[in-house]
Amino acid sequence: MALIIEDGSGVPGANSYNSVTEIRTYASARGIMLPTADEDVEVLAVQATDYLETFRNDYQGKKTEITQDLQFPRTGVVIEDYDVPSNEIPKLLKQAHAQAAGEAYEQDLLPNKAQVAKKEKVDVIEVEYQETSTSIVGFPKVDALLEPLFKSSSGWPIKVVRA
Repeated sequence: MALIIEDGSGVPGANSYNSVTEIRTYASARGIMLPTADEDVEVLAVQATDYLETFRNDYQGKKTEITQDLQFPRTGVVIEDYDVPSNEIPKLLKQAHAQAAGEAYEQDLLPNKAQVAKKEKVDVIEVEYQETSTSIVGFPKVDALLEPLFKSSSGWPIKVVRA
């Protein structure tokens, strides 16, 4: 599988925000372990992209083109009072993507429902299962990097100007 990197131009078929080299550089600087095979890092990159795409309703602004495959590039994104050009992928998103790829090496970013034993009975063997939640687990480092890209609670980015 080859990665198709979104560069801010709405690349058709894009499935990653970073190349393998960019992910390895980010991970190396932070002591994050990754597989040695590039093909395995490509899989992690796609999994990280899938995770970031789950926040589609939380990101500021809107997709630049309705036909683009990924949520970025976007128009109407403001970070620390600066408008992010609609033909750029924010550095914070690229960092969050690389961090998520590292997290994906350690655990599943989007786990499926699992059944957990709620009750066991030893005599005449009885087991009762309960389904666990399918809500996203959350990854503090990834979430912290993404937070400035999210809408405020009112649904619009808050821009404070001191007079």
